[in-house]
Amino acid sequence: MTQLTLYRANGSCSFVIHNLFLELNIPFTPVLMTFDPVIGYSATDGSLSHAAYKATVHPSGYVPALVLSSASHSETIAEVPALLTYIAALRPQRNLLGTSAPQRARVAQWLTYISGVLHGMGVAMVWRPGRFSDDTAAHAGIVKKGFQVLEEAFGRIEARFAEGEFLAGESETAADYYVFVFWRMGLLAGLNMYDKFPSFGRMVERMEGKDSVRATLAAEGLTPSFPRPQ
Repeated sequence: MTQLTLYRANGSCSFVIHNLFLELNIPFTPVLMTFDPVIGYSATDGSLSHAAYKATVHPSGYVPALVLSSASHSETIAEVPALLTYIAALRPQRNLLGTSAPQRARVAQWLTYISGVLHGMGVAMVWRPGRFSDDTAAHAGIVKKGFQVLEEAFGRIEARFAEGEFLAGESETAADYYVFVFWRMGLLAGLNMYDKFPSFGRMVERMEGKDSVRATLAAEGLTPSFPRPQ
């Protein structure tokens, strides 16, 4: 039997993997990681340094990372779209990657866009400008551009939810669970998410009604976004 070990950090993009494990009742062992802006990710309990994490688990040193272990084999899967693909295969009856060929293509499109543009560019440019330039004088411009990327991405997501309940079309998919994470990141970035992106907000409120989402929020020490704070 394959054992699953999830390296995750509270409030990070690993939330979606944590959430789906609870939603789908998939057994796993969590390893909580803490981020230091100088050192990087290391185990919160001190059992794994950043250097050891990169050497033995995830060469890029980020979260999430999922280690699959059996009596004869061990391997690490990294990058959220890859992890979501693996999870979807564990519960095929949920059709998390879509039910038709067009919907499967839309799911792949959204997972790529969220990972590569919304997160890899927008979020990273706002919070980690040093990833894009060692010249600290350039960081303010990178952050400014990052906010532009976020606004454009959230506008695109808003337009989609204004058209329908689900991000990738006719049914709930992994893309919905993934994009949910970034509402909170928009709030943390200081964006007026509630007023500028109300259709996205309605989707977030619906998702927060799920037992698995509430359980994941509680486990990660996060407060629900709805009801809207006064």
